[in-house]
Amino acid sequence: MTTTLFVEFDIKPGATEAFKQAAQALFERTQDEPGTLTYDYYLSQDGRRNVNVEVFRDAHAFIYHN
Repeated sequence: MTTTLFVEFDIKPGATEAFKQAAQALFERTQDEPGTLTYDYYLSQDGRRNVNVEVFRDAHAFIYHN
């Protein structure tokens, strides 16, 4: 059974560029994680809100990710 997470959060004003750099680095690392089926992030147009969509093959893959 897959494990799916939708993680939503606000980004502090003035921190959008730093967030983009950190998010891209994390995104790149997750691409080779065993059992990670989807790991994407979506930034609002104004750069103040983010949603991560994370799908793992099972709970073990999610634990490995963490």
